[in-house]
Amino acid sequence: MIIMKLLRKFVILFILILQLTNVEASPKLATQLFGYQSWEVSLLDAHKAFQSDQVIFLDIRSKESFEKGHVPNSININLPDLPQTLLERPGVLPKGQPIYVVCCAQDRNALWAVLPLRMAGYEAYNVTGGGVDAWEYLKLPIAKGASPLLESRWKTELSTEEKEYLL
Repeated sequence: MIIMKLLRKFVILFILILQLTNVEASPKLATQLFGYQSWEVSLLDAHKAFQSDQVIFLDIRSKESFEKGHVPNSININLPDLPQTLLERPGVLPKGQPIYVVCCAQDRNALWAVLPLRMAGYEAYNVTGGGVDAWEYLKLPIAKGASPLLESRWKTELSTEEKEYLL
């Protein structure tokens, strides 16, 4: 049992390293190894969850892309920064609420955020159906500007250093 857990973590780490170094890794591998499809949420279901205010949206695009338009109240952590952020600032993403990961039109990029989030004990899902680009195309609510991380709904006290890092 312990060997299987270690092997699984090694494979997840390996896939993440491949993605972060721009080596093509097949999302089919993650599907076969980890049942990835059960981690997917459609764009319409994501919108329903957004309306209920019961989930946290994590946008893994660059800060520049995020500021041009994003799901309102979403948190922006660029994909390459996610593993380090999870290690150094575990309170940035509160546990206990589902996290819906969104990116650009290529939904497969969200997989590389869902895997480490799942490893860290978060209930994370990949929003499929075209990411923020499709969200905007469907005329769903869009916000512009910096990440509103410090809103009270996250119920997380952040240090001054964390606030400076995130803003």
